[in-house]
Amino acid sequence: MNILVTGGTGSIGAWVAHELLDRGHTPIIFDINIREQFLDGVSEKIQFVEGDITNYDSISNCVSNYDVDRIIHLAKILPAYSEERPIHALNVNVSGTGNVLKSAVNAGIKRVVFSSSKSVFDTITEEYGPPLFKPLPVDYPKFSRTSLDHVPFYTITNKMVEYFAIRYSRANDLELVITRFGSTWGPGKLQTQHDVYDKNPQSTGGWLICRMIESASSGSSVDVNASQLKTDNVVYTKDVALGVTLAALSDNVHFTSGYREFLLDAGCVFNHKDFAEAL
Repeated sequence: MNILVTGGTGSIGAWVAHELLDRGHTPIIFDINIREQFLDGVSEKIQFVEGDITNYDSISNCVSNYDVDRIIHLAKILPAYSEERPIHALNVNVSGTGNVLKSAVNAGIKRVVFSSSKSVFDTITEEYGPPLFKPLPVDYPKFSRTSLDHVPFYTITNKMVEYFAIRYSRANDLELVITRFGSTWGPGKLQTQHDVYDKNPQSTGGWLICRMIESASSGSSVDVNASQLKTDNVVYTKDVALGVTLAALSDNVHFTSGYREFLLDAGCVFNHKDFAEAL
């Protein structure tokens, strides 16, 4: 099949392309900024299209020109940028996703996989939070936080998209898969998003893990303060890529009311201090 991957040269999209190629499919990489850094040796097997998901004609023409069978939608404005430019995040994350869904429906595409965020879940209760940190069930309450004062714009856009995408997919007989990731770490995260980290050197989660690994591999040191040594649920970038790919390709995905949700993470938590000692 021809699989369209929006945001396909990012730190997850590039590995999705590798997974698709390993299974004999053709990745159609659609990105506003084409980078082939992590596609060395396979780029000749990939179709690259430079475009903007906020432009409906751009994404629609790509879908038609390359006879796309399914879509993996990864293009979005990340949390740090969303806080700086909330209206831009609204246009890309919400309106852009609407364009992707409309293109899929108009082209008769069977399935769209959308990357949402674990932040859409409601406040974590004691049953699942510290000190037990039990894995959340996929049907854990969402969308019902009592106050929006401290909810990031990135989270709000993901909530909006999920509401809309579920309703839209039901109305148009589209198979919708919503995937939510833990904090991702792996090759490409610092390189493709370095300016995000540069603005917030106190980042934790996957950012801190990548920084630890790359500092160790280069023989340099890294200063970490106590506030960064948090307990977190993280997941390796290539594992996320595998999960997203299977969500797009598998014939064994059973849909309820037109959509399905998957949580892609490690299923457990760890402390950054423990990781540093292991490293």
